[in-house]
Amino acid sequence: MTHDLESVYQSHLDRVRAQMARKQIDFLFLPIGPEFYYLTGCEGPSYHDRMRVWGDWIDGVFLGVEQGPVLIYHSAFSDPLFIEMKETFIMPEDDPDPDATLARALGTFHTAGKAIATVKHAWAQTAFSLQQAAPQARFVTLNEPEWDEITSVKDEYELSLMREAAGMTVELMHEVASFIKVGMKVIDIKVEMLSQMAKRGVTPSFPPGIGCVNRDSDPDVRWNPQEIIQPLGVIAFDFGVTYKGYQTDFGRSLFVKDALPDRLQAWSVLTRIIQELTEMMG
Repeated sequence: MTHDLESVYQSHLDRVRAQMARKQIDFLFLPIGPEFYYLTGCEGPSYHDRMRVWGDWIDGVFLGVEQGPVLIYHSAFSDPLFIEMKETFIMPEDDPDPDATLARALGTFHTAGKAIATVKHAWAQTAFSLQQAAPQARFVTLNEPEWDEITSVKDEYELSLMREAAGMTVELMHEVASFIKVGMKVIDIKVEMLSQMAKRGVTPSFPPGIGCVNRDSDPDVRWNPQEIIQPLGVIAFDFGVTYKGYQTDFGRSLFVKDALPDRLQAWSVLTRIIQELTEMMG
């Protein structure tokens, strides 16, 4: 299925602005993160969450209920943006004052006496710089429940991405399951899982949890990376991937060679409960 991505992201922009109007928010700053991705279709620099780069705190998009949006950044983005920016403000290379670029961008808006919102995960330095750039504005937070109201109804494009992410997660499970051999350690399985993710160009949505319980396992140690895979053991998986702005959370249990009767019974009961609840939910 093909999608008109410009129309998709224009509808996302319309949803964001409708929520701003409902919550009496005049302007909104979205730093690099899931909200930025939802609005623009661009994940931003891959290093943004893990490295300290001078000026990175000004990276984001600023928009009003009717004005903008404008893009503000300290270095070039590699991915395309799927909404049209009214203007782009780029921090000059080796600029000692990134806040000046941010102030220049916000100076194109009339922010005095207005409400400017940002999201919870914005860095403290970002919040300080916004306050300096718009000293007469009032600052508020667009909280997660309020953002969830924007994104709770998925369009077909979002659903297609979620299906792709789920399919990739299942593929990963099959690849890893075929890799497992008696005698290897849990850490070997985890390394293989991360390697398979890297091959697919995805990252974990959270640190993968992989544990093996054997007959002689220490009951007080849940995720022992040095545990050796043995026959009649049970391997538990709790993992997910981050793919194009969406995340999966996946759980599976594997029996090694064979299953002890009590463990198989417990698995059957739990599986039946999940199936019945899923059928009730439709």
